[in-house]
Amino acid sequence: MGAIDNGGMAVGYFRTLLGAGIVGCCCATVVADAGDAVKPEPVAVTAAQARAAGLLGLGGPTDAEVGDADSFGRTVRWLGLAQTGAVVISADCTAPSVPPEARCHEPVGDLVDFDERDLGRIELPARSATSLICHDLTQILTYRYANPGSVPTQGLLNLRPYLTLESEVLDDPTLIDPVTGLPFGGAMELSFAATHVDSVGLEPGASLLQRDNFTRSCIGGLLSKRHLTEGYGLSDATANAVFRHPITLRLHLAGQTRAVADATLFYGLRLTGD
Repeated sequence: MGAIDNGGMAVGYFRTLLGAGIVGCCCATVVADAGDAVKPEPVAVTAAQARAAGLLGLGGPTDAEVGDADSFGRTVRWLGLAQTGAVVISADCTAPSVPPEARCHEPVGDLVDFDERDLGRIELPARSATSLICHDLTQILTYRYANPGSVPTQGLLNLRPYLTLESEVLDDPTLIDPVTGLPFGGAMELSFAATHVDSVGLEPGASLLQRDNFTRSCIGGLLSKRHLTEGYGLSDATANAVFRHPITLRLHLAGQTRAVADATLFYGLRLTGD
């Protein structure tokens, strides 16, 4: 199991390894008379059934058939979890109600703009997954809009959680990040597609408490061999090497708020893979 560093918050995790299933087949010989063996009649099977039985030697179904042939039929492995520390918005970050380990921001006027990095971390050993890492990302948000002014205003909460993946495989100057046009330098940025945007009109003197708690689950994958090759232009060999070496994932949170008087923001991340 990989070690987890959550900025002072100890969180355990586990990984379950399941045995692979074995499919066998058999055939019978029908005997009509003593000494006379009759060959069994051939049984019609579809191409997909033949591939599943390994009879065609084509490596299983295609992307066109199942969407992600690399991970098709593989056992799911639990790869760990991380819980972030709190990101806080407060009029006074020295107040006793603000935890000393929190990443605290005081509004300037009615605006806050932040990019808090390394809020949580998961360190995966080599070969933790074969071709896919999936996520369940849970946000636990409590925030309060307030308009102490004499004219209406618009409250806003805009949050973007994201990750940095670190791998020694990417520390190769010949590997170029197509997003930046520069060498990866040992790391790449990954998105959860879990941006949270909330906006509300506030009349003078209005105050509104909001709580949001939901989970964004994996679809195409947080990291996949297919995305590494098609999205980042890595060769099959390099993409495979990323999964065969240790990986460190660092969780970050960027955000902008307007007319948010106070907030406490947490995220939890659970990983699975093949």
